[in-house]
Amino acid sequence: MKIKMLIVILLTFFCIINLHSFVCLNDIECIFNPGLEKATLKVNMIEGSTHFLLSKANIALLLAEYEKASNSQVEFDFVASYTYCDNAIKDLKAALDDYESAKAIGIKLGYDPGQVLLLKSALYRYPKNPYPYNMDVYNKVMIYLQAGDILGIYTKNIDNLKTILGILETIKISLQNNVKPIGEDYWRLLQTESDATLFGNMATVLASPILKERCAPPPR
Repeated sequence: MKIKMLIVILLTFFCIINLHSFVCLNDIECIFNPGLEKATLKVNMIEGSTHFLLSKANIALLLAEYEKASNSQVEFDFVASYTYCDNAIKDLKAALDDYESAKAIGIKLGYDPGQVLLLKSALYRYPKNPYPYNMDVYNKVMIYLQAGDILGIYTKNIDNLKTILGILETIKISLQNNVKPIGEDYWRLLQTESDATLFGNMATVLASPILKERCAPPPR
């Protein structure tokens, strides 16, 4: 059993290492007007994504505990499940704080009209969907990007994380009462977390190459 858990942990962190940034992180601050707080916005987004990925790791371990107990010979581990759930909640709350702080700075700075125009025009020349098998997510992301609405992506990201948090808190209440959570809660958790990750990743994959090209600092 210890070997199986080790495999789960290794696979989880392999996925984390190879997952592209959750949202448009390192190359989006140029979309906003100049201001000293741009650097803080960037740090908030990076730290928010770090906390989200740590939360994903604990969610994976929480799901693994439920999966193990589907074997009639394995008893459901309430202590381990509660620990993973509680850790996931803590990191998710920290991620939300970081993302909301970044959004507040973005609102305060406002968009640079010239940079928004460059982003919009560039998107029409980069029409390829890197994930053609998931057109639904692609179309949703493009609605925000074609409008130059990076703050809209931030808002959607925050809403997604709040939905995940609500499911985790429902599971935590059951675990606190020594009641095994129902399977539907775990299914919703997996689906919602996966959808949130794919939305953020799609936004990054589509916008990051353009923003790196168009928002590079001017030569000195």
